[in-house]
Amino acid sequence: MLYNSKMDFVRLISIVSGIVGIISAIVGFVFYIKGIWRYIYYWIFVKIFNRKPMNLQLSLTNKYNEKPSKKFTSEIFKKIKNDFDKNTEDIKRSALRPESIKIMILNKVDNLTYYLTLRLDEEPKLETLNNEINEILHYNLIIKLASELRLNWYDLKYLKDLALYFDKIESRLKKETFNDSTPTQYFFTCYIYRDFFIKKEPKIYTEKNMKASISIKKKEIYIKGSNLQYLNELIKKYYLRRI
Repeated sequence: MLYNSKMDFVRLISIVSGIVGIISAIVGFVFYIKGIWRYIYYWIFVKIFNRKPMNLQLSLTNKYNEKPSKKFTSEIFKKIKNDFDKNTEDIKRSALRPESIKIMILNKVDNLTYYLTLRLDEEPKLETLNNEINEILHYNLIIKLASELRLNWYDLKYLKDLALYFDKIESRLKKETFNDSTPTQYFFTCYIYRDFFIKKEPKIYTEKNMKASISIKKKEIYIKGSNLQYLNELIKKYYLRRI
């Protein structure tokens, strides 16, 4: 009698476990299907209807161990301006200081305007921040968008021009302020905010061929790489990433 009771109890546990397993599988399947439909929904709205715009911030950084040989001047700005084709771009300066220049680039072909900030920054060592004299870890040459760009999917093609602008300005500033020496570190960062998410779980991807890492966390995408010319390709590949 006692043996039968134990057998019944084991059988009951097995049945309950089976039911729980089935329910868990159904719930998991439902969430899986929900994720697929969310992906399809946003894929259609982003790629077909060109909706769901993104906010994009971009910066390019060169780090040096030596001080810049000179700071920004009106003469340096003139050289930057002369590096561009006057028939296709119009360059104007809105502010000039020894450590920063704010410029506007008008692409005459696409009738698009980009506002950039060019900076020379001193990066102190963290352990000396409370000292009377801070030790400098790096001298940074930074080129960044002065404000976020608001882009739709079809607008990503314009990032190729923007990447060329960044590279052209960086090349000129390296030559003028750091005697065209090679930086100890060189990288770009791109932050993207989209008003939707496909997966809740944060995920990090690595692109060895394009020398970049991509971090996706719900509505935010963060890209860090060493070749700005891959930016357009990286965004197109990971903006709607589902797995």
